[in-house]
Amino acid sequence: MLNHGQVLDGKYEIMKVLGRVGMGTVYLCKNSRLGNLWEVKEVNSY
Repeated sequence: MLNHGQVLDGKYEIMKVLGRVGMGTVYLCKNSRLGNLWEVKEVNSY
């Protein structure tokens, strides 16, 4: 699970969890270079 404030690839800051789906978790992220918002899905490993 990713944590609030964690930065991915040096530019995507995790803002909050948008939801949990069958195969993972979807997060709202902010691109620190462009300032726009993205959704990132983390896929569960079974």
